[in-house]
Amino acid sequence: MSNVSSFNTSTQPRSIPAAIGNCDRRGQTGNEQRDPVGRNSGRRELARCSKLFRESPLPLIPPPASNQAAEKPTLTENLRVLYVGEKPEDVATLESALKQARFTRFSLERSECLAAAQKKLKKQRFDVLLVNLGPADCPDCGMLRTVSWFRAHYRETPVVVLADAADRRQMHRVVSAGAQDYVLKEEAHPMVLERVLRHAVQRHSMVRQLHHTNELLRQKNRDVQTTNELLDRKNARLAQLYQIAHEFVDHASHEFRTPLTVIKEFATIIRDGLVGKVNQKQAELLEVISGRVDDLARIVDDLLDVSRLKTGMVSIWRRRGTVPAIYDHVRPLLERKALEKNVSLRPDFQDSLPEVYCDPEKIGRVLVNLVINAIKFCKPGGSVVVWADAQPEAHEVRLGVTDDGPGIAPDDLKAIFARFRQAQGADRGGAKGFGLGLSIAKDLVALNLGKIEVESEVGRGSTFVFSVPDWDPVSLGQRYLRGLAAAHHDSVPATLASVVCTHATESRVADALDGFLQREVRATDLVIPAGQHRWLVLARCDEHEIRPMFERIERARSEFNRGPPGCQLPEFDLSILGTWRIPEDSQELMRQFREEQARCARPWWQPDDREELIRDE
Repeated sequence: MSNVSSFNTSTQPRSIPAAIGNCDRRGQTGNEQRDPVGRNSGRRELARCSKLFRESPLPLIPPPASNQAAEKPTLTENLRVLYVGEKPEDVATLESALKQARFTRFSLERSECLAAAQKKLKKQRFDVLLVNLGPADCPDCGMLRTVSWFRAHYRETPVVVLADAADRRQMHRVVSAGAQDYVLKEEAHPMVLERVLRHAVQRHSMVRQLHHTNELLRQKNRDVQTTNELLDRKNARLAQLYQIAHEFVDHASHEFRTPLTVIKEFATIIRDGLVGKVNQKQAELLEVISGRVDDLARIVDDLLDVSRLKTGMVSIWRRRGTVPAIYDHVRPLLERKALEKNVSLRPDFQDSLPEVYCDPEKIGRVLVNLVINAIKFCKPGGSVVVWADAQPEAHEVRLGVTDDGPGIAPDDLKAIFARFRQAQGADRGGAKGFGLGLSIAKDLVALNLGKIEVESEVGRGSTFVFSVPDWDPVSLGQRYLRGLAAAHHDSVPATLASVVCTHATESRVADALDGFLQREVRATDLVIPAGQHRWLVLARCDEHEIRPMFERIERARSEFNRGPPGCQLPEFDLSILGTWRIPEDSQELMRQFREEQARCARPWWQPDDREELIRDE
């Protein structure tokens, strides 16, 4: 066979035909499958490829300069080859071919049989094993057994098979047994042999690296699994400790309530002179006791509210009301706290404020937290203004608390509403508390479909503003759906249901039923009165989830009616009007909501029902 250095370079260089790449080491192109054994076609293709190499004007190595000898290319690798075979002529042919390698320096050693190869492999390391599997070459070597043995005992060294004939099935089994490649003796000319051996070493190295990487990944997966199990155990323990702490706070807070109430009542009785005359100084001290008891009671309320808000067990009763009425309910407490601190407290409400729809107790609690916070950080002689104005475009009323205290630093504004966080500063160090008031205020405002914000400037004071929705059923529904869409990245189900009394009831009983329904649904659901003795319910769930809630409400009504007589809740029908995906189907849901609202605005009884009611009277 011709050496590569004998290529003709007399013509101008151009690209080598692609047919070279189609000629594999078995002497066949991709389209020729005529000879199943591959001997004759292999010889023909090898001769054709050699002719192409000789006639190609593009050399593999740059042509030598005129009147100068060709330079030998640089050898980039040094590979140690162990040949396992017996025929001396094969060894001589391999040595001659490997010496003519263009890019690799080979060092060839020979072992006549498997036992001799095993001894050499114990003494030194080889880069590749070249195994001759001819039936007469290695008497103790079975083809598959030999390859499997080498792969089992010397995984670091690739195996290449030197075969006598191109039996494809046999070669396929050899490769499946672990050989990196095979080469036919008749094709073992320098270029093919060098390529096969080099590629076998490279492929084996990549396979070993891949196996090593896979093993590292498996080990990492085991480590991650172990870490996850450890985290699960720690999370279970933390959940248990959290439950214990939650129960402790609940029990402790409830136990504090009774003695605090007794202390406050007795201090008030003594201060008012009901058990004997007291002088001015004694009355002042008793007033201080009463004020500190109120502070402790608010801390207890904060702990209870945080616990209920965290577990979702807080109940809420949204109903129509006015802002002045809500403020008047908490005004005595706020004025007493302002008087103790010598701070001016002044309400400033816009005239003709619209009705709002909220839980007045919860909004009153928000006002208490914000105003007492403002009073606490004001210096004696400071002022606090509680104000409110209407926002017709947004269908809401804004309530604000403005003080002239030290203000809040910009960095503290980012986390001012977080739990157990208080603003820091030289002028705020004397304020005591758990840092729960603003966090509770934010949660209570959100439950009433509003938002809370703060504006502050250091040295100029602070303004806390929160919104409360107007009494407008349609805008309430739209506000509720917008809140659902904003709180979830993906679409969520929303179910519209109706509640209708089956019999006429007094307004007192209807109010009791309204409070019962509002407290029995989840705090995150919305109940809106829709006419006389009718309600519409918007719930963040699908039909399958709302049915158990209706069953629970019915059981709660039966349990309520087992109590002392005087106010029995009437029977009512609960019906599901449909379920939609929010925000995709918000408009369709609101269309149904408007239709149901308009229908409920009509008298709740039919003519026949009215005649029956008259006869019953």
